[in-house]
Amino acid sequence: TYDPEVTDTKPNYCWNAVKLDGVWNLVDNTWGAGTISGKKFIKDQDYFYFCTEPAVFLRTHFPKEEKWQLIEPPVKREEYDKYVKCKPLFYRIGLTDIQPDNAVIECSEHLLKFRIGVTYGLKPRPCITPNLRKIKDKNDEEEIELTSYVEYREGCFHIEIQFLVDGVYNFYLFAPKKPGEKSLTDCALYRIKVKGITNPNAKLPAIYPEQFPLYHELDVVLHEPRSGTLVRGSTVNFKLSAVKTEEMVVVVGDNWTPLNYDPATGIYSESVDIDSDKVSVFYKKEGTKNYSAVISYQTIEGEEKKEKVVPVKKNAGALKECGIENIPKNGLILATKNKHVLKFDAKPNCVIMASLNNSSGEEIEDTTFVQQDDNHYEVHIGFPDNGNYQLDIFAKTQQKTPSIPFALGYQFVVSESIKKQIKFPAIFAGFKSFAAFLLEPLEGTLKAGSSCHFKVKIPKAVSAAVIMGEVEIPMVEDEGKLFHTEHPVPVSYTHLTLPTSDLVQSSVGAVSVKKK
Repeated sequence: TYDPEVTDTKPNYCWNAVKLDGVWNLVDNTWGAGTISGKKFIKDQDYFYFCTEPAVFLRTHFPKEEKWQLIEPPVKREEYDKYVKCKPLFYRIGLTDIQPDNAVIECSEHLLKFRIGVTYGLKPRPCITPNLRKIKDKNDEEEIELTSYVEYREGCFHIEIQFLVDGVYNFYLFAPKKPGEKSLTDCALYRIKVKGITNPNAKLPAIYPEQFPLYHELDVVLHEPRSGTLVRGSTVNFKLSAVKTEEMVVVVGDNWTPLNYDPATGIYSESVDIDSDKVSVFYKKEGTKNYSAVISYQTIEGEEKKEKVVPVKKNAGALKECGIENIPKNGLILATKNKHVLKFDAKPNCVIMASLNNSSGEEIEDTTFVQQDDNHYEVHIGFPDNGNYQLDIFAKTQQKTPSIPFALGYQFVVSESIKKQIKFPAIFAGFKSFAAFLLEPLEGTLKAGSSCHFKVKIPKAVSAAVIMGEVEIPMVEDEGKLFHTEHPVPVSYTHLTLPTSDLVQSSVGAVSVKKK
């Protein structure tokens, strides 16, 4: 039985190299012939081990002599020992790589993220199922339900795992051997050692097992809520994107709430009151009449949270002058993640600013991001940690003096978040003058080496582009002056710009991007 923590540096096995048409190839006749069950050999011919790609063969076979790796540069033994030992099924179904590529991971955070590459253009797309099991003793594992979540986007599978308690875990990837097959076989294994977890409460959404293949077929991406536990008595914003769907609805008990579809962004969204212990998201596939479930949520009692109502701090003069309306009615907002969006309506010609203060009254810089779409305003807030916060919103009409009076104030109580620094993009003058509205990415720090889509609505622009150093990537224009990159952009040194005026600035890693 394979154990990710056990390595054996002594030679203990043999395989072959054969030269065909002047090219050396690697062959494992033993593994290709069958398997051993107890002391019995079971004949099961597997051609995967005949002339296997050297880099793939090296995932499980380390030769004594470097030259028989057949790759350049050769891999050191220390690096090989860290590899995730993916089984043939992993590659056979079209998966290409796995990140992180460390078979043993030590973790002190609630959340771990994984990325699984998929062969470009592969149809049908493979289906994978993550499975987390806590090791109780050497021969006993306990499956931990509702703690892993997987979705397909940007050509890869993205997996999240939330850990509830310290311990040692085995994290498996399962997949069917053939498309549509119900039985699953493991194809990769991690050993994860978790230590230092505090305040473990959050769980991720559950996917109905029978709907799992269709979930990927529809390319569902769940934007919010990401927590699988919702509070009864609360109002929750649902936001999802999917293809090949005619309609998406949230079902709470016996009440059905259709989600509004925005063709410009491809996103379904709506605010839904949670007043039942059964909450699910259903879809209706194009050309069908029936609804099928894709996601389900747990709910918990929230009476104490529901009863506590705090008046909103208001400056009646500023609200009247700027025509501010449709604001959140409760001055106390309970947040369970690092980001929150506060929305309201006001006159299109207003200047709106916001500041976030900690419980000591000290302003926390770079934690708010304000933008508008005509008379609709959004204040994005980034909380660095759990705790109590005060959000102050300032507003004036553009004709007034430079000073901006206080308009609204909200208290926030943040729990179940992950401690991290939230940074939003910096905005230049062109962002306002071109009436821009940024859809993605809303992160001000983009990881070098990653890839991401850029999407921004710019009603007054003729064209837009993403610029990385000297490289300019034109953006595609859709209906409604919505500009987006046609493919994910590899991030190196990036800021989003118009031909005539800078719009948005982002820092990449520790590099500060300067205005051109």
